[in-house]
Amino acid sequence: MRRPGGGHDKLTLKGRILLTLAQLGLPGQDVTVSLTNGGPPFFSITVPASALVPNGSGTKLAFRGTIGGALVRLRLGGRTRTDVSLSARDLNLGAAAAGPFTSAIDIGTLELSAGGTLRAVGTRLVFP
Repeated sequence: MRRPGGGHDKLTLKGRILLTLAQLGLPGQDVTVSLTNGGPPFFSITVPASALVPNGSGTKLAFRGTIGGALVRLRLGGRTRTDVSLSARDLNLGAAAAGPFTSAIDIGTLELSAGGTLRAVGTRLVFP
């Protein structure tokens, strides 16, 4: 996470879910990704199910576009598990702070989350 300010902040998030897209109910469900520092989310986006584009074999889904003024790229998929890759720029992440955080992915009614600790490195916040 880079925070130069002025609406030019950037975020990169990677993770892994030990279920396939089909086991997660994808495609066909909206996907929401959010990050919190214990209060309200400092980052949250929802990609509508209709915007997730499958690859030819149906093992991966992708979205690339603008949500709320931010340029967002989301990739989900894999043959035996689901790798998650999210990048977003032109954000305002001023509410993000070093310390404990929770990342959450909501797929339809399924809620998955993981936590960690962000640490400050200059104007960036990094994990681990």
